[in-house]
Amino acid sequence: MKLFIVSDNAKVIARWTLIAGNTQHTCEKLSLDLSHVNADKLEGIGLLHLASLTAGEVGHYLNVYSRIKWIAFSDVPSDSEGLKCLEAGCRGYINTYTTESLCEELFDVVARNDIWAGPSITKLLLNQYLSDRPGLKNAGAALNDVYNRLTRREEMVMRAVLTGAANKEIARDLSITERTVKAHVASILRKTQSKDRVSLIVKFSNRVA
Repeated sequence: MKLFIVSDNAKVIARWTLIAGNTQHTCEKLSLDLSHVNADKLEGIGLLHLASLTAGEVGHYLNVYSRIKWIAFSDVPSDSEGLKCLEAGCRGYINTYTTESLCEELFDVVARNDIWAGPSITKLLLNQYLSDRPGLKNAGAALNDVYNRLTRREEMVMRAVLTGAANKEIARDLSITERTVKAHVASILRKTQSKDRVSLIVKFSNRVA
């Protein structure tokens, strides 16, 4: 997978370039002049350094480079900023200086078209979505039908996912590996016809028995 870096901070660029190499990704720095001859054809994962950009510039990258899955990196993360980034179309939101191992997991999640966000941001996004769509609160039978199609362990994982728990938390609570959790989540998304974790939560979190 190719990584596209958008930042004017030399240290951040050097750090992300090193991480890209260590995680077997190629990378390219996109110029902050907001121009690229093949913008609509580029595919991969984009790393947006929010401290280097205005809100308008972030929106430009999301709109013009529409085939790139964008991740917003914040020097000082907050739930409100993360929520705005996800609502704008980013596929992930995380601290600029997060660990290399977490970056590797982040890239894998976003490459699968899933969304990466902390539990608190996911819940904010969910609550906002549900407040605008009260009709979603009236279909408890749908969740029971879904559980009937899952294995017992998948049901346990899904119940945990619906609380906003991260893979690491689920693995710890169920005494299984994170790799196993990822496999269960992939199966759950397939069986529920959900494109990612957030859409799964939007469909079912208000129906947990």
